[in-house]
Amino acid sequence: MDFSTSSYGKKKLSETNYAPVPPAFREALLKTGILFHVYYDNYPTAHKPFNETGTTHTETRRFPFYCLLQLLGGDGFFYDAAHRRTEFFEQGTGLLIPPGFEQQYGGRTKDFIEDSVCFSGPLADEMFRRGLLRCGLFCMGTERRILPIIRAIQKASLPALLEASALLVQLLLALNGERRPGNMPTCRQHLSALLTRLAETAEHDWSVDEMAEYLNISTNSLRKLFLSERGMTPKHYLDQLWLRRATDLLCGTNRPLLEIAHLLHCADPYYFFRRFRKLSGISPARYRRKFRREA
Repeated sequence: MDFSTSSYGKKKLSETNYAPVPPAFREALLKTGILFHVYYDNYPTAHKPFNETGTTHTETRRFPFYCLLQLLGGDGFFYDAAHRRTEFFEQGTGLLIPPGFEQQYGGRTKDFIEDSVCFSGPLADEMFRRGLLRCGLFCMGTERRILPIIRAIQKASLPALLEASALLVQLLLALNGERRPGNMPTCRQHLSALLTRLAETAEHDWSVDEMAEYLNISTNSLRKLFLSERGMTPKHYLDQLWLRRATDLLCGTNRPLLEIAHLLHCADPYYFFRRFRKLSGISPARYRRKFRREA
């Protein structure tokens, strides 16, 4: 296929960031096994309303290359025509589409923004045959992991394109490792690691922003994940952890209330009293008297 004249289903080539391969570079790049065709840097993909069957009102498409994208903003959908299945995804999600795969993807919201890179070559084909490249959605986090590849492609020199090839292979292998069973391949499975970390570092005053950063996802995605998996917001979960530690200190130690407030990162003792009463319904002192007596 002549990649210099084809349309890729996103927009016409004249409007794309085309990654030309000078003839003098082609042989050297083929030895690396990777050729680049198109890239999208912080690109706002058009909003595509979908109908009740899950398909869009536009036709499905097949790419003549592999396409790796990372959603930087908004919410999207991915339609697998072979299985007539639609999946929805959000910021921090990655998607890999192999050549010839009939599909459609786009934004469910108008703020759908992606980084993506399209590539082909014998090394990519061999990785696909060996299961190192797998079609579908997976967690990539909010760090722009495709951007270093794009920056190298933009330099358009042979050393830079060779660097881009190496960076791409490195990223693909890392993503495959993250998707393997037992290696927490999805954001949902990463949550269990976070909860373990929270329990192991109870002395640390975690914030919602820190939790999102630990998972490398947005705070909005973190909220959706907690509501889906734990039935509560991240803030509510942190409140419950804080209250559990407070009650353990009240009933399991003889520490003064002011010291307990300090251990719970409450510089103002009155804030400790107010927060404890709000979460438990009674004051710290009364809680200590009541439950020590019952014990």
